[in-house]
Amino acid sequence: RETSSHGSGVRSDETTPGKNSLKLPLPAPSSTSGRSVMELRMRLYQEALQVAIADRRADRETLARERLAEVRPKVSWIEVKPAEGAAIAGLAITCDDQPIPAESWGTPMPFDTGPHRVVASAPGHTPFEIAIALATPGERKTVSVPALVPIEPPAPPPTAAPTPSATATAA
Repeated sequence: RETSSHGSGVRSDETTPGKNSLKLPLPAPSSTSGRSVMELRMRLYQEALQVAIADRRADRETLARERLAEVRPKVSWIEVKPAEGAAIAGLAITCDDQPIPAESWGTPMPFDTGPHRVVASAPGHTPFEIAIALATPGERKTVSVPALVPIEPPAPPPTAAPTPSATATAA
């Protein structure tokens, strides 16, 4: 097995071509920070499946489908959905400090079991934060992000009332 590195920060795991091998791009260790191991496996096998289909490689397509079938039951899922009216300008949602793109809101995403923290924030609003735990492989949880509460601007400092002596001299 050879591992080579490319300028894109992606390593490819080049196995000896054969019936039970797939050529998968392996992410560089620095690019996996905060990412689910199962998420990475799912994405790699999904990419391998797409390449196998495009290359018309039935043997590799079958293998990629088998590997996906093996991984899916081990994956836990979190779906983050902003509630009606919660998707305001500047809304950002993260899970474990990793951004969740707006196009992924409402779509279950793979995560490892264990504790996770979802945070929603927007300029001028109080952030929403919730801790959840995925206890078992295959578990699914949905986080509904409520409408964020606007932060009240600070009250202006009280203005001093004119003193009687200042009013008398002005007259």
